[in-house]
Amino acid sequence: MGGVWGSPGGGWGCPGGGWGGPCGSLGGAGGVCGSVGGIRGCPGGLGGPMGCPGDPGGFLRDRLGSTQCRRCLITFPDAAFAARHAKRQHPRDFAAAALRGALFVCFVCARPFASSPALLRHQRAHAPPAAPPAAAPATPAPRPAPPAPPAYACTECGRAFAREGALHRHYIRHARGEL
Repeated sequence: MGGVWGSPGGGWGCPGGGWGGPCGSLGGAGGVCGSVGGIRGCPGGLGGPMGCPGDPGGFLRDRLGSTQCRRCLITFPDAAFAARHAKRQHPRDFAAAALRGALFVCFVCARPFASSPALLRHQRAHAPPAAPPAAAPATPAPRPAPPAPPAYACTECGRAFAREGALHRHYIRHARGEL
């Protein structure tokens, strides 16, 4: 089928054609993804949370050329606004869409993995075994030095203060005759 999006010959769901949901999933006649009744088969199932895999980021262009978020149906003036929206409002979906189809390969044995966490779990097998913790030294650790005497002392009575403000308040009490 194909045709202009939104026209009877093309679909609203997939940039390439078909009717209905993502990738023409209600019996589309092909197109970029063309799942279910399509020619190629959609690599992402029926489009996933961000929409059609043939439309990176899950955004659709309608017949006016605007870009729309598939999750919250907000229309944006251009793809940059839509991408920024997806990155801020739907970060997990945005990351998943960015990594869709990416292959994570172990640099040691060249084994491919579908996700980064799976690769990280596998790479732990290549790591050398952890060394047992070192035994404590026979001599005890040196004791810390005693705390330094307070830096501020009253010249009238010799009382020491840790902060200058406290010494100032103390002098005021001397001046009032309270001490």
